[in-house]
Amino acid sequence: MSTILLIDDSEDSRDLVSRVLGEEHTVHTAESWSKAFATLTNGDVDLVLLDVQLPGFTGDQIAEMIVPKESEREADKKYPKIVFFSALDRATLSQKAKSVGIAGFIQKTYDERLLKHFVKKHLK
Repeated sequence: MSTILLIDDSEDSRDLVSRVLGEEHTVHTAESWSKAFATLTNGDVDLVLLDVQLPGFTGDQIAEMIVPKESEREADKKYPKIVFFSALDRATLSQKAKSVGIAGFIQKTYDERLLKHFVKKHLK
C-alpha cells in the first residue's frame, strides 16, 4: 500500500482525495506547508499531490523544500515523487512541473476514476 500526502488548502479537495484514494492507499492531508512538513518528517511518503497556489508558499517553493536539487540531495535518503494537483490549465501546469523538475501534474478533477488512474500512473 502506497502512502500519499495531499497538500491543498481546499477542504473539498482534501475530502475528495481522502475518500477516493483512501480505499487503496494510506492518505494524509495538509492544508499548509507547516502541517505537511510534520507528515513528511514522520514517515515514508511515496507520492505528494501538491496544489500550486497555497497561502504562504507556492507549489514550486514547497516542491524544492521536499526534494532538493540533485546536487543537494542526501545519497541514502528516499524522496517522494511530487505531482502538482491544481485547477490551473494544462499548459501552465506542464510548464511549472518542468521548471521545477517534478514528476508531472494532475488537473483537479471530481471524476473519481480519472483521479485513481492518474495517481496509479504516477506511483509506477
